[in-house]
Amino acid sequence: MNIRTRQHEVHEIALQTGTPEEEVSRLYEEALSYLAADAVVKDYLLLLASKHVRQALKNRHSVTRVKLSWWSSDE
Repeated sequence: MNIRTRQHEVHEIALQTGTPEEEVSRLYEEALSYLAADAVVKDYLLLLASKHVRQALKNRHSVTRVKLSWWSSDE
């Protein structure tokens, strides 16, 4: 997925969730970096990052700050 496609995905997530694109972009890049750190196969990283960001934003009403539940196991 190239930069143009990433920007399109961020835009779509922002529209669907009512979240500013800057916030979605930040979460997307954080998710992508986290997933890429330990990934052996990287073919689906962008899809997985999108899925995790969408889920985090969908569930944001139950948390004060959007947190990716899979982000840290030491909570």
